[in-house]
Amino acid sequence: MIYSFTPAKNRVARRKYLRTFAVMYVFAAVLSIWKLSEDAKYAFPAFALFFAITMLLITTLRKPRFFAVMDEWLIYKGRINLKEAEVIPDHENLVVRIKWKGERTLYFNSREDMNAFLSEVEKVKYS
Repeated sequence: MIYSFTPAKNRVARRKYLRTFAVMYVFAAVLSIWKLSEDAKYAFPAFALFFAITMLLITTLRKPRFFAVMDEWLIYKGRINLKEAEVIPDHENLVVRIKWKGERTLYFNSREDMNAFLSEVEKVKYS
């Protein structure tokens, strides 16, 4: 089955992306202040940089992400064997952490999607 989520609708994913973009905004502010202290002709490029980062943030938060469960494999940023993976659900934040050769985090928009995913994982693990 194929599942999807939008980072703007999940609190934990939204916070993760906002934190990443906050670092980009700080970098852009430092760069803009440094260049504007030299000459005022850099005002338009500084504005364009902030505008580009804002548009990238909006696009990133609104873009849906997909993952699928096929047989015993989870397809999300590579293949994860669900029979060997450790699945740690967090029902409060609608997040599932999967540990198998590293850690992946799956986000969900609704509790129904998360419960459907967990029941599918249980079927795979104990079949």
